[in-house]
Amino acid sequence: MNKKKRLLTLLLLVVLVGVLLILYRNRPETKVKDLYPLKPENIDKIEIWDPDGRIVLQKEQDRWQSHERFVWDADSTRVRQLFETVIQAQYPSKSVSLGKDAAEHYQLLDNQALHIRVSAGAKTVHALFSNLGNSWDYFRYAKDANVYQVNSKVVQHFPPTAYLWRSSQIIHYWEEELKSVRCKYDKDDYTLYHDRGTWRLKNDLYDFEVNSGNYALSKLVSILQNMNTHILADGTESIYQEIFAHPVCEVWITDHEDKVRKLSFANLDNERHMLLIDDDFSVIFEVGFDTLFRFMRNAELYKRISL
Repeated sequence: MNKKKRLLTLLLLVVLVGVLLILYRNRPETKVKDLYPLKPENIDKIEIWDPDGRIVLQKEQDRWQSHERFVWDADSTRVRQLFETVIQAQYPSKSVSLGKDAAEHYQLLDNQALHIRVSAGAKTVHALFSNLGNSWDYFRYAKDANVYQVNSKVVQHFPPTAYLWRSSQIIHYWEEELKSVRCKYDKDDYTLYHDRGTWRLKNDLYDFEVNSGNYALSKLVSILQNMNTHILADGTESIYQEIFAHPVCEVWITDHEDKVRKLSFANLDNERHMLLIDDDFSVIFEVGFDTLFRFMRNAELYKRISL
């Protein structure tokens, strides 16, 4: 290739690069918008519903609560995930489908979709979501037929199933908060006293210091640190009034501020064990047998270093 041809080739290459740069700079950009254009710190109410259920989350001071049949603290992890993946999400502003038939085609009719309505005072944003088996969901705004995409699985991860939104924690004490724990059931009635890391058991027969490595003690302390359940019930129903008239075990927890909390356990049947807190029948809790059994260990077991 002679010099003239090389210069011509180089010139053409320069022109081609220039054209590509111009096309790149002038390419149409896909704009993104906030899915819920509300300030997160101002959001105080979230409503989620579909044909099978409904959940209402309300912010009380700095805590989110689930308002349904029972008012209970919401699961903070799930609420945080909802904010991160849905409420604070962005979406491409170009719709994937237009027209009056779009909602039906993408299963976004009012009686099909998952609704999430978010409020910040008087400001409200209401979106409907569906999933057609893809790795992303489709959505539209209420009163708008245009359909858009959001890069997350909203329908799969945030259904309005009550137990998924409740905090599962019902009792929580750190060991250093505990002053005493009295456990009373048909075979024993003893109290564990706690003072500066030392535990002591007293009842009508015994008065001894419990070794820090004792298995029964560690099991009791651990369940008081993190007692959980997802199953709540209305304690005003007559069956619960009957079983708690004769509890199988009663526990009184006293902290170092001398505040006392009473736990009453009763058997609904051979498989289900219920917990009543402070004689408040507005809501009771189903717990596992392992939870109940930790308060019904014979005082003799606390003499051992390990079980």
